[in-house]
Amino acid sequence: MPHAEIRKELLQKLDELPEEAAREALDFVQFLAQKAAAEKRGKSHPLGLLKGKASCRMAHDFAISDEEFLGS
Repeated sequence: MPHAEIRKELLQKLDELPEEAAREALDFVQFLAQKAAAEKRGKSHPLGLLKGKASCRMAHDFAISDEEFLGS
């Protein structure tokens, strides 16, 4: 389905939702946008006890699994 058709259908469905559900939909869309932006920048790996204080970013095409990365 082309992007324009997806956008049209989303807007139609959004117009049918009650306000609270529309706010939830907006929150979800914002989450997806943040996720897409983070993936574009590279995957972030929390560093154990330093989670929230430090991270390691890898390019999206970096060829190592999380298990291999954490085991090294």
